[in-house]
Amino acid sequence: MRTAHAPLFITALGLAVASTSASEPSWQPWSINQYQSIYGFRAHGDTLLAAVDGGVKRSVDWGIHWSEVGAGMSPDRVTGLGLGGNRLWACQRRTLYSSEDGGRNWAVRDSIDAGTFLRFIERGDTLYAYYSLFGKEPADGVLYSANGGLSWKDMPADAMLDPEPFAFGTDTITVSGTALLRKARGDWDTLFSLREEITYAGASNPGLIVCSGRICMQSADGIGRS
Repeated sequence: MRTAHAPLFITALGLAVASTSASEPSWQPWSINQYQSIYGFRAHGDTLLAAVDGGVKRSVDWGIHWSEVGAGMSPDRVTGLGLGGNRLWACQRRTLYSSEDGGRNWAVRDSIDAGTFLRFIERGDTLYAYYSLFGKEPADGVLYSANGGLSWKDMPADAMLDPEPFAFGTDTITVSGTALLRKARGDWDTLFSLREEITYAGASNPGLIVCSGRICMQSADGIGRS
C-alpha cells in the first residue's frame, strides 16, 4: 500500500497523535477511564456511550465529563454496544440488554444458554450479536435480528461479518484489526495502525471517532489527505 500522508506517532497507550503537518488532522483523546479497556462504543445523537468493565460510561457533553450508567445491568464487563430499532443494545456475559432512554436504564431482551457475548455488528437494519463458548475470539455463534431486536435467531457460525465501511466526508473508512483504512482511487490505504485492536470507528457530528485499548479519540478536522 502506498503512504497516504506523514506518519502518526503512537503513545504507550496506543493513541495516534497527528504530526505537525498542516494537512494532518488533530486527535483529541477522551479520558473515560485510564484503568479500563473500552470494549465497545456508540454515539447516539449528543450522547456518547462506552462499554467498560463494570457497565457503561456515558457523556452528554461530548466527552468532557463521563458518568456511570447501567441501571438494570449486573456489575460485569459490557463487551459490545449497538443501535437498532430506535434502541441502544448492550451485551454482557450471556445476556442482551436494550435501553430506550439513552443508556440510563437497561432491560433484559434475550440470552444464550452457554458462552459469552463478544460484540455487535450492524449491517443495514440487521443486528448481529457474536458470542463465544470460551469468552474470547474467534466467535462460535451469532444471533441476528432483522426487526430492531424484537426477536433473535441463530445464524451459521461461519457467517462472519467484517465491520461495514462507512462514509466520512468524501472518504470511505473501514477497520481491519489494528488498522484504520481509507478507500482512495479504488484502493484501500492504511491511515494508521494502533498497538491494540480498534474496537470502534464511526462518523458522528462533529467528527470521526476511533477507540482502541483504553482510549477513545475524536478528530473534528478530517483525517488528512493523500
